[in-house]
Amino acid sequence: SLGDTSEPKRFSSKRLWETYSPLTAVSGFGHPLGISKGKRFGLNGLPTEASAFMGQTRPRSQAATPEERRWVAWICHERQPTVFSHELSFSKMSCSSRAKPDFAILFIAVTSQQRHHSDVEDLQERLKMADLLLSPNAVKHGNGLGREYDEPEDQNRFRFQRDRGRIVHTRSFRRLKGKTQVFIGGKNDHYRTRLTHTMEVAGISRDVARTLRLNEDLAECIALAHDLGHPPFGHAGEAALDEWLRQFGKSFEHNRQSHRIVTLLEVHSSQFPGLNLNREVLAGLLKHETESSSLEAQLVNIADEIAYVAHDFEDGLRAGLFAEADALKIKMVTEASTEIAERDTSLSGAIIHRLVNDLYANESTIAFTKKTKEVLQEARTFLDTTMYGNSLVVAMAQAGKSVIHALCDAYRQNPNGVVSELMSAHTSTIEESVKDYIAGMTDQYALEQAKKYNVLPSEGALLQ
Repeated sequence: SLGDTSEPKRFSSKRLWETYSPLTAVSGFGHPLGISKGKRFGLNGLPTEASAFMGQTRPRSQAATPEERRWVAWICHERQPTVFSHELSFSKMSCSSRAKPDFAILFIAVTSQQRHHSDVEDLQERLKMADLLLSPNAVKHGNGLGREYDEPEDQNRFRFQRDRGRIVHTRSFRRLKGKTQVFIGGKNDHYRTRLTHTMEVAGISRDVARTLRLNEDLAECIALAHDLGHPPFGHAGEAALDEWLRQFGKSFEHNRQSHRIVTLLEVHSSQFPGLNLNREVLAGLLKHETESSSLEAQLVNIADEIAYVAHDFEDGLRAGLFAEADALKIKMVTEASTEIAERDTSLSGAIIHRLVNDLYANESTIAFTKKTKEVLQEARTFLDTTMYGNSLVVAMAQAGKSVIHALCDAYRQNPNGVVSELMSAHTSTIEESVKDYIAGMTDQYALEQAKKYNVLPSEGALLQ
């Protein structure tokens, strides 16, 4: 409770004490705030009228103003106020180390009588508050570039929250679990797939975006969708599709295919093609083709590199493609091993930790420092030689390319129902429809189709 005697209850500025619903609490370092004339806060409709803002007691009927809410949002821990609903008993929250030292603890008690029945803040008000917390160069939650096709806004969710939901509920996203990240000899439940890689990239992107006060929702959306267009059999499959298409004057790049999936091939509503995502997400998927990408898109691009370098070292060691002694000759692994010994963490976790912290050292842009770029280049060269260039990995990659080429030729000569439907639905050429179909396949489904059409090459046995 906040106290109910005539004596003011003084609160430590080092933490928020147990507070009860429906209280919005915000912490910051500074002088303790004396709260007097407070009513005890309860869970079952007990009086909740008392409130104080900057040390000033309010009348029983007066709630916090929108302007005060915006001030609170700007100061608060993790840049977002916490609203305790009737269902929560209490919550403890530590002060933010980034809070300004000249601000005292602020409390705004919101009267239950003046709250909506759902205890949900007005969406526009929450958008304004959230935007105040972002860096000046971040993409804002409100307004923005909009969608290709107008549609009503959601009552409760921010626009990129809606996009995230649309992405993860697609069939293309679910199929990522059956697509190989890097082909490695033998079977192991713990090797990365396109799906686990995507989730790691999304996690890194969101963490860094929060620290840099960028738009976390946008960064996560771009990360979750960035590999939707990746074909089966890893980068070998991408190279095979590109080789096959070039004989018809076309090309293949998985980022462009990801964009095509969310703008055309996936279906969210009969009222428009694709998922109708916000234009900021679409621009982030075309990372190699947009002249000025958002900071969030740049961040995802770097998070992608951080994730694959870290997990490829771990997967390569697990597969026995190189020895630990050889990996320890690489400066990045040597530095990470020191952290592993100190913190008892995994190799991939230690590498990610070091690379992410290096991003924070570069204040002017989202990029690695010159020293880390050199360390990364050494690591990539090692992986190119010992992992991606391993004879078994190369043989499996070639087998995957052979399967892709065989399927492309088979479907072009004798298009099945799916290829014909793609041609009809999107007025596509047969080559483009074949590409769309095969790019969406999982590794296992591609092998099954090659067997079904009796075009599985002899080297395809390596993949089974």
